[in-house]
Amino acid sequence: MPVTIPLISQSGATSTVTLPDLPVTLGAVIVTTGTEARPSASVVLLGRHPRRAGILMPILTGAGTRIKFLIGAGLTAAIVVLVATGAIISAPPAQPASCPVSQANVPGGPDGSGGCWPGPGNTGPAAVPTQTYPAPTGSRYVITQDTTIDGYNINGDFLIQSGTLTIKNSIVTGTVEVQSPGAIDVENSKVLGGDWVGATFDGPNITINHSDISGTPTVVNCSGNCTMTETYSHDPWFFTNMDAHSSAFATNGGTGMTVRHNTVWCNIQVSPTGGGCTGDLALQTDFADAKNITIDHNLFPVSPSGSYCITGGYWPTKAFTHPSGIVITNNIFGKGSNGFCGVFGTSDAFSTTAPGNQWTNNKYTDGTTVPPNV
Repeated sequence: MPVTIPLISQSGATSTVTLPDLPVTLGAVIVTTGTEARPSASVVLLGRHPRRAGILMPILTGAGTRIKFLIGAGLTAAIVVLVATGAIISAPPAQPASCPVSQANVPGGPDGSGGCWPGPGNTGPAAVPTQTYPAPTGSRYVITQDTTIDGYNINGDFLIQSGTLTIKNSIVTGTVEVQSPGAIDVENSKVLGGDWVGATFDGPNITINHSDISGTPTVVNCSGNCTMTETYSHDPWFFTNMDAHSSAFATNGGTGMTVRHNTVWCNIQVSPTGGGCTGDLALQTDFADAKNITIDHNLFPVSPSGSYCITGGYWPTKAFTHPSGIVITNNIFGKGSNGFCGVFGTSDAFSTTAPGNQWTNNKYTDGTTVPPNV
């Protein structure tokens, strides 16, 4: 049941905070009496140290004791931890009021950890750019030195041969190909790859943060050294006349990738020619082994045409068969009417015995555990 706990600030002012739907375990129940909160058993709360700023300390309270403790600026009920008879009971994390969507575990909705999943309403530029970037002099923009573009509408494709291209607060209608040692850094932008048959982002040294990216059969095709965070990657191009194997993030082999706190969604239907999604995220090994790749705290919604929502880089029939350091943790997977995230299952091709591989704390949207290779 909801629990109201009085808080006392450093200035002595009193206030209360309500913890909704507190889990109850082993008799450690909090009850309210008026404006007071009293435990029915001895509990320990994690509170602010009274003399050392920024330090949290356990505070023991006995059964029936009024709970009150100091709480510093910036701390909320999300840090309250109750410990009773060896069990740890955590208050549900506070959800922000600013998520664009109220439904949990959908693009733009609460992520269950106090934040919002990336979606169309909270990624990309904060305002539509009013400036138009000059057109390329050839078939595409060729970058050979460090270049920054901030706050533009850009119509055209990029080839980055050297230097780093930084795109901020912009809308790009076009694709990005990176050739080493070139690099791309995209922040707070929207990139629409359109119907090009390659990838919206293709190559190594790709960094994407807080952006809305879509289009082409594969939205991101990384060959190594890529980081994608706080990004909504979605809607590969739907080809009605091509047997495309699409993904919102993919590799054909490479080393050093981090995909953290994104919504990664291959949300296209099966095409008349049989094309569709390989998965929301596909680690393939056609050209190299997949190594040192972290996939952490992402949302993988149900893929309507994907065989699986995620593939983990172990393909015994391909040329490269030695993945390592594939860490897939704390992700949330959609669950369709068939009980899986994809058409045939949720995950595939993950080696549980490869060195450094880890599959931990991956769950469906209903809270049940997702084991590897199901």
